Amino acid sequence: MIDDHLVVSGLVENFISSLGNYAVVARVVADAAALEAVERHNPHLVIMELSSPTNSAPDLLCQIRQSHPDTRVLIFSGDCSLETVRFALEAGVHGYVSKTASFSEFQQAIKTIAEGGIYFSSLINAIIVKILQNRIDFDSRSPFPLSQRELGILRLMASGLSTKEIAASLGISPFTVANHRAKIRRKTGLRGAIQLSRYAEQIGLVPAPSAGPKLSGEGKGENPVTHALHWYSGHQASTNEAENPAVAGHAATCPDRAGHYRT
Repeated sequence: MIDDHLVVSGLVENFISSLGNYAVVARVVADAAALEAVERHNPHLVIMELSSPTNSAPDLLCQIRQSHPDTRVLIFSGDCSLETVRFALEAGVHGYVSKTASFSEFQQAIKTIAEGGIYFSSLINAIIVKILQNRIDFDSRSPFPLSQRELGILRLMASGLSTKEIAASLGISPFTVANHRAKIRRKTGLRGAIQLSRYAEQIGLVPAPSAGPKLSGEGKGENPVTHALHWYSGHQASTNEAENPAVAGHAATCPDRAGHYRT
């Protein structure tokens, strides 16, 4: 379990232990020790809170998904904003449950994900539907599907701000900004600051001083978020009397493990 609120994680640990088929091998906050714990215990399931005072949890989630693709991840969070849910989907989580969910729903999420399935609580389902309906979040003006946060960072980059200045402006860590910048370059196929600034001008993020030739980038592969949401729009499965989206991505390739699951 990864949660900066130790009282909450302690209560959740007691609840999970009472289920009988699971054992909590580590309970840590969202810092370097969390990644070390994942490395040491190689858990079948990580339950984590995405909201942290240091804003380190999002970066930590990406590191876990990249270094431990077979480890399943359930987000158990008090932050259920559209932007955070979209970020979790892009990172490839296997489930997302609000901390306002019932014990039975939380238990069903753990069981479903531990056994190889996907589970999103009813509240998160509603948010995903909003993402699907609100296509502007993926910038329909652009041939490259950048998220709203990436568009905001691209606008600040085009305005001449450094990584540290962007981080201070948005209240996030420089590492998070660097991660977004790398995603922007990968999605657009544009590398240099001049190319990215011109691209920002062409899609209307910043005023263009003069008209110029449009840029075309390489690497127009499908965005993980777009892929996941496209998959979800055509595939829904009912879990515990609630409709729960099955989001494609890393989850489909994670093997099941029999017996007791380590959380």
